[in-house]
Amino acid sequence: MKAKAEKTEPKVLIDDEFRTMYSQEHEGILDSIYEKEKSIQTMTKEIKPLKKFIQDYIGNFAGLITGKYFVSFKKEETSTFDTASFKSEYPELYERYVKKQNRRKWILNPKWG
Repeated sequence: MKAKAEKTEPKVLIDDEFRTMYSQEHEGILDSIYEKEKSIQTMTKEIKPLKKFIQDYIGNFAGLITGKYFVSFKKEETSTFDTASFKSEYPELYERYVKKQNRRKWILNPKWG
């Protein structure tokens, strides 16, 4: 009869509602996510002035057509709701109709460094 190989799980501790895990696999995945998120932030910063340059060139036109690209830069009207004013002027109605939700916010920062 063969003995079953036991699967060893990483050591997991619950600490102030945070899960602490000592696993190279998870660390590697988090490293990858962190580096990609940093790259996205860097690229976004680099793209911003380039977009501004093209937008300034387009000026008041609806867009730009080149031999390779079509860029639309039309004005569009949007509406927003002034929640703070409504809450101030009609607090009972605000409380009656506001829907509160819980959500989870992802934040990834290096612990040390």
